[in-house]
Amino acid sequence: MRFTIYIPTPRGIVLEAARRFGRLSVVPVIQPGQDLSEYGGLEPLFVQDPLDPVEVARAVLARDADGDSRSICLAFGDKSTEVASLVNAALGWDLPGYLDFVTLETFRSKSKLRRVLGEGNPLNVPFAAVLRCDEVVRFVEKIGTQAILKPADGSGSRNIVTLDPGTVSATLSAIDTSWMSQGAVVEQRVVGPEFSVEALSWNGEHSILGVTRKFTSGPPGFIETGHEFPADVSLEVRDALEHATKEILSAAGHLSGLSHTELILDDAGPKLVESHGRPGGDRISDMVGLVRGRSSFELWFDAMLTGRLPVVQESGVTAGVEFLDLAGMKSTDEQWTDRMLSLPGVVEASILLPEAERGEIVSSSTRHSLVVFCGSTDERARIRRAINAANLELK
Repeated sequence: MRFTIYIPTPRGIVLEAARRFGRLSVVPVIQPGQDLSEYGGLEPLFVQDPLDPVEVARAVLARDADGDSRSICLAFGDKSTEVASLVNAALGWDLPGYLDFVTLETFRSKSKLRRVLGEGNPLNVPFAAVLRCDEVVRFVEKIGTQAILKPADGSGSRNIVTLDPGTVSATLSAIDTSWMSQGAVVEQRVVGPEFSVEALSWNGEHSILGVTRKFTSGPPGFIETGHEFPADVSLEVRDALEHATKEILSAAGHLSGLSHTELILDDAGPKLVESHGRPGGDRISDMVGLVRGRSSFELWFDAMLTGRLPVVQESGVTAGVEFLDLAGMKSTDEQWTDRMLSLPGVVEASILLPEAERGEIVSSSTRHSLVVFCGSTDERARIRRAINAANLELK
């Protein structure tokens, strides 16, 4: 049977993956006025707000009339997955265990995810759900060590605060904490290398697509500055990260679909940062494709059509992403892009913000640019150095 898949504002890599399967008909769900050239002749479904589940469900219901095709709404972002979940529920569409709304809400809430794991679980550190500064102060003074305060839901590195027991009250008094009223989590700070794990699940069975090493700016914001896939770690560390990820996904009730789980490795083992019922952003899914030969999306479509997890191939290829600060750049954006693309191993160079909007990098959304590269394991460090050297030359 054929599938008609409705996808809110899909990226090109998603469409490219879907085109590899003759049994998939893709309907992009987009706003009127969007550039249609990137959709390669596909017939979109136009809605004013692709993140309004009622509007999307009504538009799909008015259009969908192919009795020879099974229909499903798919999505690959934090908000869009919940929209797809609600649309599928409203229209009676389903895949086994895919985009369960309760599971997505468990992923969205950092405190809820920690509770389903259990407070005594070694993947957790001491934590508390908080709404007010006095609750934060009591928690930090009780544990007596550094702590991290952050929004209860995904924040893109926004509003992350490092707190010391002796100065916690003064620190909170000096910053805007009004966002805490929407929900926050404070937890003991974990020190160690950061990783994320991409997984593909089908009917409760989890297959690990790979482990990414994440490089950050460190405290106070821990903004991600680069990625390395697959992470250069020992087999013991990789097994520990993969086992932790599978435990987290099962505890959250994630049965089918792509997922992205972030962990910090300290001396006692992996510790949970957050997990999501969607693939990793920041071009991590692209890196999976560069290294494995098939992107996360292609592997998911394969599982969806065959009803089983595909085999994930190992390779000697490695990939990475560098997020570069363009402040003080003397070259034009076009010159910068051309220079980056001329470097051996570079496969993408993208400007993330126009020049007028580039300021201090205080969150993921304020990063200026990214460069994606791939090559052999031996070439990885050389390529990364060449990218950063070229960026400095243009300043």
